[in-house]
Amino acid sequence: MNDVKPAFASKINWTAILGAAAGLGTVFGLDIDPALQAKIVATTSAVSSAAIVVWRTWYTSKKVG
Repeated sequence: MNDVKPAFASKINWTAILGAAAGLGTVFGLDIDPALQAKIVATTSAVSSAAIVVWRTWYTSKKVG
């Protein structure tokens, strides 16, 4: 019985990666107003954190190995 899934199959990992990528994109890649940058980073951080809590609480079925 193998109840471990690969790390790339984890919704939590993908949510964290996309959240970090969006935040880094606004800091290093996008030439936009600093106030808008701050809003994007804050929103991305909040949404990805909330999504991770939801995934972990209600949708986790296997351990990640």
